[in-house]
Amino acid sequence: MKGDKSKLLLDEEIPASWPSILARSFWILVWMAIRLHGAQAHEEPRSWGYCPPPYPPDCVDTLRKNPETSANCEREVEAYVASVFNYRACLASESERAVREANHVTQNLRCIMDTTSCRQGPNRENAPR
Repeated sequence: MKGDKSKLLLDEEIPASWPSILARSFWILVWMAIRLHGAQAHEEPRSWGYCPPPYPPDCVDTLRKNPETSANCEREVEAYVASVFNYRACLASESERAVREANHVTQNLRCIMDTTSCRQGPNRENAPR
């Protein structure tokens, strides 16, 4: 029964739309491969830095109940403030590294898509981190 549209395309010709569907599927797979590669790059310990967030000391909340521990609490607060500055510096450094990596990945993609846009320079292994 040739008029039945619910029949599978086993004995019939391939529809004309299949090449465009295959082309779209190919580019979707390429896009997914690029996205997954980027996700894996962040899991490598050498390619990113974790900035542990500082936690405020608990002594400030309990100082009213136990005022004789104020000297020790003051030292804890000073250490906490120093860790906040270290955390801020770590975040700035990691942000700059992530931007450099994104620029490098973008340049690599442009080079793959159009070889005239390739720059002479270090390869992926020698890229700045």
